[in-house]
Amino acid sequence: MKIRIMMTVFSIFLLWHGNAFGKTLHVPGDYSLIQAAIASASNGDTVLVDDGTYKGPGNSNLDLMGKAILLKSENGPEKCIIDSQGSSRGIYFRNNEGTNTVVSGFTIINGYAPLGGGIYCLGASPIISNCRIVGNKADFGGGGIACAGASSPTITGCEISENRSDFGGGGGIFIHESTPAIT
Repeated sequence: MKIRIMMTVFSIFLLWHGNAFGKTLHVPGDYSLIQAAIASASNGDTVLVDDGTYKGPGNSNLDLMGKAILLKSENGPEKCIIDSQGSSRGIYFRNNEGTNTVVSGFTIINGYAPLGGGIYCLGASPIISNCRIVGNKADFGGGGIACAGASSPTITGCEISENRSDFGGGGGIFIHESTPAIT
């Protein structure tokens, strides 16, 4: 528990003070697609996404690929939107991402998936901060966020609203065999 708290504090420090240890990859400056920037990033890097609405393949169903990176919007969730257009989820953590994987400052809308329409954490423990997860849908659980497979994400300062799940419950957040920290 003490190690997780220390890693979380370090990740939050990087979030607020910038990443002095890696490079910054800009979307759309260096890369036209968010997923391409994530794929090129190395542990310790920052993927900084400029204002705008990002949709289509490469800009939704984002896979952080197990990397310890900071995925951050330039100016906050009001100005940076991931729109999955009802065809996929927004972000998928499934590669044992830990507390050094941080996503901050996005609005995630119109996501759809069987589990975790907006965000799905499967066996992962990232930090999700200052995000708006709004208007997403799941068939079986977690219209906004689903946590399964021993996930322990830290979800802080996020708005989770107007999401729905048709059959399994958890329109906002669905938790199965997981222990998220939500503030």
